[in-house]
This record gives sequence, structure tokens and C-alpha cells, in this order.
Amino acid sequence: MTPPLCTACGRRPAVYRRRASGEALCLKCLERALTKALRRGLASLASPEYGSELVFIPLRSSPIASSGAAYLLGTLAKKYSNKVLVVGHPDSADLAAELIEGVIKERPEVVYVNISSLEPVPGPVSEARAVAESLKEIENVIAVTPITATDIILDSLIRLMIYGMRPCECALPRYLVGNAVIVSPLSRVLLTDINAYVALRGLPVTSSSRAFADVRGAGRLKNLVAELERKSPETIYRFVKFFQAVLLSDRGIPQNGGFSPSL
Repeated sequence: MTPPLCTACGRRPAVYRRRASGEALCLKCLERALTKALRRGLASLASPEYGSELVFIPLRSSPIASSGAAYLLGTLAKKYSNKVLVVGHPDSADLAAELIEGVIKERPEVVYVNISSLEPVPGPVSEARAVAESLKEIENVIAVTPITATDIILDSLIRLMIYGMRPCECALPRYLVGNAVIVSPLSRVLLTDINAYVALRGLPVTSSSRAFADVRGAGRLKNLVAELERKSPETIYRFVKFFQAVLLSDRGIPQNGGFSPSL
């Protein structure tokens, strides 16, 4: 059976259907959509301008998204002549640097940060926050994480339903840690989109720690979120928007803009 044509370009065969939009996309158009989300998240910042150094934080607890985001960030860095610094655990940082190097033809500088404990919630959001602490004293840093909408809703539900905690400020699309701006431009993207992109592109993925592996009851919530991704992805976006609105409101910040105060 002949595969349908991509609904975006109308020329190439579609290889993936995005659950949120229903679009049937070829690999090139899927990559373009994800790159657009990444660029939009960075362009929302007033400074520094393109051409400055970007910091990428790959996550052991989110290895597939880290590989995909590293490659996509490399394509942007090449287009806008950004230098890239990779900061993270050796398991994830080395692979991220290799993926970026494969695009920009220059190996990024790598700084290793070994996070031994991510209590109480051992997942991507907590790991990104912990790594960002190592950047808090550096001026004019934009640090990019591979955190997705799926990561945010799962982390927030685990905090609320298992620990009785409020969502973490790191669930915001951008926030400050000291002097460093931490940006999660894929926070409006489903993890399944990134997983599909990495598989279709054939990107390598590092072995890593399992997110929430030791959290009792987390398995049921992971299954719930996976079911929402499959049947009702718009619900994930609504929940993420709600959690972010609560966080901004708690700090007296309008929902339509502004940074969270330094954490």
C-alpha cells in the first residue's frame, strides 16, 4: 500500500502522524516542526542575541529526548553561528557533544556534573534543576534543556499525588537559577514526537538511569500519562498550561510573559 503524502509539504511520503495535530509528516517536516519549537523558545528571550554561547543540559533520566534535542540544537547553532557548551553527567554529556559535533563540525566544550541524588522526585525536571545549579553564578547564560510537556505533567502529577507537593518551578518554559536563564523550548512538545524523531533519524541513545524508578506508585501515573498521549494529547497541553499558570500566579507574574524570580 502506498503511504500517504506528508500533509505539510505534500511531496514526500509521510512517516509519522503527530497525535496532537493529526498531521502526517515526512521526516524532514517533522524535524522542521521540532526545530521551529526550539527556535521559538529561544527567540522569546530578549538577550543575548544569536551568535552567543548556548549551554545544553542533556539528561540521564531522559536519554531519547536528550539525543533528539542535542541534534536539533546543533542545527540551530550551525545556522546562527552559536557556540555550544554541554553541561551534564558524563554518560549523557559525551553523546550530546558528539551529536552536536556531527552537525557543526566542531566539538563543543563539555563540563561534567555528576548528580548523585535527585530527591525527592528523581526525574528529568529535578535533574535539569540540579545541573542548572552549577551555572547559577555565570552571567548571560542561556541553558537549554530537553524537557517535554510529557515530562512536566508526569513530574507535576507525581509531586502532587504521591508527595503532596506543588509543581516545581522548573516546569516553566523559562526561569532563572541565579544569573543563568534556563529554557525548556520543547515544553510544548510531546515526548512521543521526540521519540519518533530520534528513531526515524537513527540517532544513538545513551544508556541511563530510569526516571522515577524508585518512586512507589509512579508506574500507574506513567501509564496514565502514556494513555493521555495516545488518546487525548490536548489534555496534556491543558494540564501543562494550568500548572505553569499556577506557578506564575503564585509568584505574582502575569501568565503571558516575564521570568520566574531567581530560585
